[in-house]
Amino acid sequence: MSEQQLASRASRTEPVLEVDELRTVFQTGKETIHAVDGVSFDVHPGETVGLVGESGSGKSVTARSILGLVESPGQIESGAIRFRGQNLVETGWDQHRGDIAIVFQDPLNSINPVYTIGNQIREALRIHQGLTGSRARSRAIELLEAVGIPDAPRRVTEYPHQFSGGMQQRAIIALALACDPDLLVCDEPTTALDVTIQAQILDLLEELQETEDLAILFITHDMGVIEETADRVNVIYAGEIVERADTGELFQQPAHPYTRALLKSIPGRTSDGDTLPTIEGEVPTPSGPAQSCRFASRCPAAAAACTETAPAHAAVAATDRSATDHTAACLIHQSGYPEVTAESSSTDESRSQAELAAPDRVDASAEQADPFLSVQNLQTYYESDSWLDSAPPVQAVDGVSFEIREGEILGLVGESGCGKTTLGRTLAGLEAATGGAALAGGRDVTKLTGSALREWQREVGVVFQDPEESLNDRMTVGEIIQEPLEAHQQGTRADRRERVFDLLEAGWTP
Repeated sequence: MSEQQLASRASRTEPVLEVDELRTVFQTGKETIHAVDGVSFDVHPGETVGLVGESGSGKSVTARSILGLVESPGQIESGAIRFRGQNLVETGWDQHRGDIAIVFQDPLNSINPVYTIGNQIREALRIHQGLTGSRARSRAIELLEAVGIPDAPRRVTEYPHQFSGGMQQRAIIALALACDPDLLVCDEPTTALDVTIQAQILDLLEELQETEDLAILFITHDMGVIEETADRVNVIYAGEIVERADTGELFQQPAHPYTRALLKSIPGRTSDGDTLPTIEGEVPTPSGPAQSCRFASRCPAAAAACTETAPAHAAVAATDRSATDHTAACLIHQSGYPEVTAESSSTDESRSQAELAAPDRVDASAEQADPFLSVQNLQTYYESDSWLDSAPPVQAVDGVSFEIREGEILGLVGESGCGKTTLGRTLAGLEAATGGAALAGGRDVTKLTGSALREWQREVGVVFQDPEESLNDRMTVGEIIQEPLEAHQQGTRADRRERVFDLLEAGWTP
């Protein structure tokens, strides 16, 4: 945002949204979880404010609090959420349901699969705008066109599964705009999308903001996305805002060690061949009011005072005269401790540059060895499932060849719809190959059946993109992990139970 735009924003007397000392808690047995603990920020018309932090930091609970969607055992304990000056915590949300809209992370979980896209948009138009019949249909088509969906008069009659991932997210944005909102809350709206589609969605949001004068609260874990989209940033950790600043100022002069660590973790900020730094440990569960710095246990520069005192926000000297309101809650920064360098936020300061180099590559002898898997001109085609449809088959995978050796990591990259997932499913025996071969141990795994296929599938592990879609919410985590062990008749019941614990520990589950 330019200096003139910043000045214009500052001159506006009333923000669309003001969150003031918001506290949202969850009562779980004897413990009270302070998921949102004293969060404050505001959003002005035409402005994008970022809320960024790791999973479990309180971002989504903040969003759900703003929309009045917190359900038992959660509740807003104290604080204010003012929309156009009205405190929704006191008055309720009913009067402003159409004024605040949300775009969730996963489009498939946000829309009803048994209704057409048009029906769902028309329903929102009926409820919030009073439009019905042909007027509602025309407006639904206009909204689809506004979000860049081609051939909108036809697509308005289609179902969610007939849209690609990017088009589904565009449809969700159209559904949100049907309310004609003043505030759009975007909760990880691009996380499930590939980088090309992500860029298109971010461009779309920017265009809509300019044309509709929308106020946008953009919630994400991705600092790279925040840098592209937000005018101001609030960094949240364990339910607390630990730093806030204009975006350019925050990226130029981060004050809090957590912010620095997040910035250091952005791909492309390290030298080629260096390991991408990470932050050791996990976000703690805030089970009571803060008595100390909640980041202290993970901070490479923490002092004794950090474990004894909860830091308050203090001003950070700005490098840019146009920057405003840069504050950080950090005793290290406030007390003049030696500056925390970005490098010190890596996993282990003591490691040398040699140790930080990329993982060891496959050695020369391994490169000479026979490949573990040799894919040769693999094809996977999909025929139409209707005898009335004479369209040619979809060539999802068409003549793909590659080799991979033991101990080697092979990357497969491409846009949504290019065939990556179909290729993986074919190699795992989850889809039938149309032609070609995939050789492993002298056998073509695309031709396996019965017990031979079952044995191959035991050797192939698949990690899918969306954990929520991959895990059965009717089963415990232990039951889910134990299920493949039972399916492949691995060990006794006691052995399988012990294996579950070993796997959870190996996956860093506390």
